Amino acid sequence: MSAVEPVTEGQISPARRWAITFSVMMVTVMQVLDTSITNVALPHMQGSFSASLDEMSWVITSYLAANAVIIPASGWLTAVFGRRRFYLICTVTFTVSSFLSGIAPNLEFLVAMRILQGLGGGPVIPMAQAIMWEIFPLKERGTAMAVWGFGIMLAPILGPTVGGWIADNWSWRWIFYINLPIGVVGFLAASAFLFDPEHIRRPTRIDGLGLALMVLGFGAMQYVLDRGEREDWFESGWIVGLSVIAVCALAGFIARELLTDHPVLDFSVFSDRNFTLGAALVSLSAFGLYASMLLVALYTQKVLGYDA
Repeated sequence: MSAVEPVTEGQISPARRWAITFSVMMVTVMQVLDTSITNVALPHMQGSFSASLDEMSWVITSYLAANAVIIPASGWLTAVFGRRRFYLICTVTFTVSSFLSGIAPNLEFLVAMRILQGLGGGPVIPMAQAIMWEIFPLKERGTAMAVWGFGIMLAPILGPTVGGWIADNWSWRWIFYINLPIGVVGFLAASAFLFDPEHIRRPTRIDGLGLALMVLGFGAMQYVLDRGEREDWFESGWIVGLSVIAVCALAGFIARELLTDHPVLDFSVFSDRNFTLGAALVSLSAFGLYASMLLVALYTQKVLGYDA
């Protein structure tokens, strides 16, 4: 993962543009596939580890909590490491943690590897979109995003079906092992075609306080949202305490990012009305999408008695 000389848009041939597109699409499909494929295998994992459904939900929660922490910092981390290097780091992290998830001897180890998997997979989608937005001229961006979007839509469609078939006929561990060949090919392709753009500049210093507040705030908020219902919300002192921590940490994080010269997350982008509206709509759609994928998988197997 050595440094690569910057390449300008005019130097990129059409063949290389599409090679980059399929490279990042491959890794993105792996990440999205893993988000949906795990849901249908939870009952199989539950039997393997002799765990309750409440305990098994940590397999999902840990991954999403790691996503919540790493995604807001993706742009900053890209500037720190360089786009190509950071993309390769994410690909390796996701692939290795997939293998370790597959060989997990107990639930605690699996949850730890899912956290690592979430940290590796979270930045992949925003980075892939930014990459394609930069390498294609304006008139070709729609076509490129449509091709990339085809893979993104195909993954959650195939995920539950493939995951269910694998869990019933092989083992739930193979839902993680299938990431290995995709990850290896994606890493080699990204290594060959991806490059660092000229406009990315390494930050002169690290905003450690902002980073710590972000991790604490998003982590606490994710726990409250996921576990609050099970612990009777604000009847639980633990939930109340974490809610206070989340509010204070996120408020401090926002204040810090607005005042510092080197923010982890640049809030000035929200001054654009279209960006803010689009981000709000995507967030609302994600609430329904991810909630339904988990609930339907559990309802059909646990209540209706369907196989995976």
